[in-house]
Amino acid sequence: MSFSDSDTVRVCLEEAADRVSQGYGPKHLGRHADWTHPDTPMQFCWEFYIDATGIEEAVKPQATGITAIRPNPFNSVVNIEYSVERETRVEIDIYDILGRKIANIESTSRPTGDYRAGWDAADFPGGIYFVQASFDDETITKRVVYLK
Repeated sequence: MSFSDSDTVRVCLEEAADRVSQGYGPKHLGRHADWTHPDTPMQFCWEFYIDATGIEEAVKPQATGITAIRPNPFNSVVNIEYSVERETRVEIDIYDILGRKIANIESTSRPTGDYRAGWDAADFPGGIYFVQASFDDETITKRVVYLK
């Protein structure tokens, strides 16, 4: 079966019972009107209009970098969200307030897209930390606060 732009497609359910489960018990689909018995099958139909111009392509990131760090302040786990405009080598490290590298949470090459890396800080003391993200030749540093 194939469809073309501007086609109208009709989809019918020919033998539907007049009750349907919605996860919390049976719900009535409508009055019986012309049906003499509640168990008489009913027909349900939907029409769809095929419009090729309504199909959208996935949105590609317009820039490479950190898009969000949340929650901040955080309690045990923080998520670093970032976008990659074109294939890029990604390194995400965590530094303590004294500038010591204490964790590497991402070290990979990524194609175009949006990503998330998480840091579980349960084994570290509360305080101020720095997330340093390197994307090929660009480095971004953001502050996070860990409330233990």
